[in-house]
Amino acid sequence: MMKPVISGKLTKQFLLSLEMGLYIVSNVHDQVESGRHVPCFREEVMIAEARDEQWERIKSAHANGRLCDVFACKSDYEAYRKLHPIPGN
Repeated sequence: MMKPVISGKLTKQFLLSLEMGLYIVSNVHDQVESGRHVPCFREEVMIAEARDEQWERIKSAHANGRLCDVFACKSDYEAYRKLHPIPGN
């Protein structure tokens, strides 16, 4: 598909509504040592029993309440980024 299946505000309710296996990518970026900008949070949606732990990682990354894109899978995200690089990279 190579484009987000959905975009929205990354809230706990939004996280809980997603199907396991989708790939969440925050629109908030960190800068790493190599000078590349990368999303502060990007991860596959976990099983329902692990969502509370996943939510804590989202909060630790300061991605909660921020916009995010959800892709069908990680490879769709990577293909999308090849066509639409993050500004500054």
